[in-house]
Amino acid sequence: MSSNKRIYILSLSREVPAALTAGFVDGILHIVNFELLPSDIKTLKKDLPEKLETLRQNGFIVVVDELLNMFSHFGRCVRLSNVGPDGRPILVTTLDAYRTMQALKAITYPKSGSGFYEIPDSIVEPIRDGKGEVSYNIDWSQLTVESSCLLLAIHAAVHDSLLDRTTAEGLLGSISGNSREQKRNPLHAFTHGYDAKFLSPDALEK
Repeated sequence: MSSNKRIYILSLSREVPAALTAGFVDGILHIVNFELLPSDIKTLKKDLPEKLETLRQNGFIVVVDELLNMFSHFGRCVRLSNVGPDGRPILVTTLDAYRTMQALKAITYPKSGSGFYEIPDSIVEPIRDGKGEVSYNIDWSQLTVESSCLLLAIHAAVHDSLLDRTTAEGLLGSISGNSREQKRNPLHAFTHGYDAKFLSPDALEK
């Protein structure tokens, strides 16, 4: 399976609806675009389905963070408050990945800068009880809409899911060994021509 991913985050559980587009290329996460969406459910239900389906068909991993279960069937539904396979909140495990990627300069940001995406260390306070078990006190008020979308993009970048069209197709392609299937896979174009340039560091500078 390819390690390169095109990612679209739809966040509807925060104070304002928002979307983030990113690309994960050769171990580096490129934040391409962040936008606020209309705070109107009728407009969202009118505009989003066709866009989400087009993105999915074009090989994007679509991640939906929502409470009302209206758009998650277009991709995978992920909430940072959910508990992951290791028993910790997804926010906590993704923060570990965020700090590692920051230290390795493995995240690039739009020209507007990284300030909106900064996440303070004080957001999570581990608490160990008398039995040695750890729980986490999370101050959600310290998490901006931008940083929430960033963490969801990191989660999508470092965790595969069979709910993702590209992951499923990549798995089937690797099992079958069919080169024609790989050529039809939307991710095959990711590292070639326009798509590679679209999510490259050079493109982000323009």
